[in-house]
Amino acid sequence: MLTPQSRVLEFGSGMSTMWYSRHAGSVVSIEDYRPWFDLVSARIAKLGNVDYRFAATRADYVGLAPDQQYDLIMIDGSHREECVRFALMHLAKGGVIYLDNSDKGLDETTGDIPEARRLLLAFAEREGLPACEFTDFAPTQLHVQRGLWVGPRP
Repeated sequence: MLTPQSRVLEFGSGMSTMWYSRHAGSVVSIEDYRPWFDLVSARIAKLGNVDYRFAATRADYVGLAPDQQYDLIMIDGSHREECVRFALMHLAKGGVIYLDNSDKGLDETTGDIPEARRLLLAFAEREGLPACEFTDFAPTQLHVQRGLWVGPRP
């Protein structure tokens, strides 16, 4: 579904950042764990369409995201409830929000995932958008986890 014109916002970076850069026109990725940020920075340094930002504080985490519309908003990092609240106001028409690990609970780092899930499902219902939940193994994990997709059917 991504095209050379697609705009992606990613909360939490990694291998996905590189994948998005190959399939979308522009990627903004926000990371708040310095050692991981430094490692990923070295790997994506030559990618011309990735705007990689380090969030030193909780307020920066969502605050560093540019105020524009996105075709895909991937929420797979810290402070997920706040990320969902931002995403609901910045989703382009026909765009998708994906909440990874939507089956997890309340955590100091990832935030209130049950509330993030509730907000996304309420948004989907209010806007008449499909909401799909996926259960599968994640790379390098020996257990299943869930993700919540809100937007046009995959």
